[in-house]
Amino acid sequence: MAQPMKELYEFGSFTLDVHESRLLREGRAIPLKPKVLETLVVLVENTGRTLDKEELMKRLWPDSYVEEANLAVNISQLRKALGENGDTYIETVPKRGYRFNAQVTKVLADPVDMIVRERTRARVVIDEEETDGQRALPAADVTAAFPQTLSKPKGLRWIPRQRKLAVVAFVVILTAGLGLGMFLFRSRSNRSSPPNSTRLTNIGRVTLTSISPNGEYVAYVVREDKLQSVWLLHRPSSRNIEIIPAVEKTYWTINFTPDGNHIEYNLFPEQVLYRVSLFGGPTTKVLEQISSGVAYSPNGNQMAFVRPGDDKLHLVVANADGSNQKVLASTIDGERFAYFPSTLAWSPDGASIALIVWRRGPNDAQFFPVVFGAVDGKRLELKSHQWVALRGVSWVNDGSALLIVASDEDYDSCQVWRVSCIDGSVEKVTNDVNSYATLRPNGTNSEFVTIRQVPMSTIWIVPQDDMTKATQVSSHTTDGMWGVCWTADGKLIYASKASGRFDIWIMNHDGTGRKQLTADSKANLIPTVTPDGKWIAFSSNRTGSWKIWRMGIDGTNPVPLTDLSDGYIYKAASADSRWIIYEDRNPPYFGVLKESIEGGAPIKLSQENDHWGAYLRIGASPDGKWVALSYRTANDGTTRLGIIPYDGGDLVKTFDLPADYTYECLPRWTADSKAITYARHTIGSKIWIQPIDGSPARVLVDFKSDNIWDFAWSPDGKELAVARGGRFGDVVLISNVR
Repeated sequence: MAQPMKELYEFGSFTLDVHESRLLREGRAIPLKPKVLETLVVLVENTGRTLDKEELMKRLWPDSYVEEANLAVNISQLRKALGENGDTYIETVPKRGYRFNAQVTKVLADPVDMIVRERTRARVVIDEEETDGQRALPAADVTAAFPQTLSKPKGLRWIPRQRKLAVVAFVVILTAGLGLGMFLFRSRSNRSSPPNSTRLTNIGRVTLTSISPNGEYVAYVVREDKLQSVWLLHRPSSRNIEIIPAVEKTYWTINFTPDGNHIEYNLFPEQVLYRVSLFGGPTTKVLEQISSGVAYSPNGNQMAFVRPGDDKLHLVVANADGSNQKVLASTIDGERFAYFPSTLAWSPDGASIALIVWRRGPNDAQFFPVVFGAVDGKRLELKSHQWVALRGVSWVNDGSALLIVASDEDYDSCQVWRVSCIDGSVEKVTNDVNSYATLRPNGTNSEFVTIRQVPMSTIWIVPQDDMTKATQVSSHTTDGMWGVCWTADGKLIYASKASGRFDIWIMNHDGTGRKQLTADSKANLIPTVTPDGKWIAFSSNRTGSWKIWRMGIDGTNPVPLTDLSDGYIYKAASADSRWIIYEDRNPPYFGVLKESIEGGAPIKLSQENDHWGAYLRIGASPDGKWVALSYRTANDGTTRLGIIPYDGGDLVKTFDLPADYTYECLPRWTADSKAITYARHTIGSKIWIQPIDGSPARVLVDFKSDNIWDFAWSPDGKELAVARGGRFGDVVLISNVR
């Protein structure tokens, strides 16, 4: 019987094997005392997060009183064991604690002897050569073509250059009669040899990237809390320059112009395309009414982009300067042209434009790539595979296939896939435990840059009477990132990928008694529990399309309730436990709905009227009177907080949100139904409280670091469960793709 796979953590030349309690460097074990190794495990599992000294000591010595010097000794021994990178990997945060800064990659491995690296093991990776594009830049020896005054983002640490070859080994045990299968496997491998992957940054805060036509430069966006800046990497010299200083804005797309001399970008929620010189300077406005990035024709004479209309989205082609605009194609009923940062691409021969499309059918909603004729707009829909998420599209260099960043399981398992434009067949280009976002090619479609993301989330408990104290109660790095809530008897229900895919789990509020409630059923997300403690409602695509499901509190008797347009729908249970209340942002509903816990047709509570984009997130009050919702206004698209009656109707109260709440926010009622607490979904560390009597909102708790995935109040209102973390991203270069 095969042994279960185990998780390893890799950073630099090190491998941390938690299962075997050992640290390896290039395959050789490094002797560490048990408590020192335990210190490393805690730091690595909380990569990027500042851990207070008090918290660390409680984790390491939960039943003993020790002095702070014991922790300092452990840290000192760890830094020495990690060699020249020890001080870089483990950062001392003055007056607080420590933070682990390395780029950590989690991999799955067969539980075999890991000391001998050459030994074949069942591990899915891709060949990877890491270079450090993120090192401090000397003031001298910079060519005239590249500015001499270079800097690095504040608070970021560069990691010295390292090279690592990740061994790709597939062991096929042949028995009699499998010779033909091996022949076919080898034939397929010869047609598409493994790609090369090179990490270009090592800071964990990159959100967007693009590569110049000649492949010499890579632009990328760095996020630090609310600030974002644009940087430029000169690949031959590994030098970096900040070309747009950090500002409180959100970059939506970024790409190079065909001549490679300028960078273009969009800011959210603006619908404007801006252009800046390669080495910085003033920006100019290029286009308005644009809701995508720009794809240029191979000769650089034309551009393509998506333009919003009154009731449709349009694929527009124009001259490279924006003149002579022509609508090439428009959305049809129930369809959208996707708006992710790299969702359209011009083919190498100039004859076609690929675009990601989202469409809702009678029983399903799906993403798929469409190839449009660049002259006549003729459609070729590639729908041979069903995608849960589709975030980027490009072409292989001979134009025979598309490369897409997509997932057929859940939103945080996106890989790079190859989709044939001849027969629609699909195959994975990357296959690892990370997730990818965006995809940009160089001018010859021979190299591609993408963002490799490591999602992180752990669950913390915060006492209501002392919001300055928080205790971590879970350790897996995906706990709660797609939902956390309480049972009537004070246990926690949450989504986690601890089983290898997102499932619903239950545990005691102190983290003990973990139990998996769903299994072998694709993705299961966003749980909510009825107040009577009898049912769990959750979103699942186990049947191939997203639906709201209901199951018993012990995971038994799962039953589908209603279809969804998206899987990440946050829902709430009514106070009488008879209804599940949720929002639907797509036709034919556009509003807040309720569905009987026993099933049946949904009932509309409120619909789009003076709002566009309809409702974003909802929460039901414990007293059974109100539903809180976040929504966008029709006039300027700002996000606001509102209240509608439990039985439906128009907004009866509205509240302004902080200025930086440009997108979704999560509303959660206090136990007494007198106030709404809310947080900016996935971006920001603060939870605010808004009394419904109209008193000013105030910050309830500020975790200083981490983002908030989800949070929920215990039934008695005495404790707050918070899923904290973020997505840690870096630029990766992919080549040798055919």
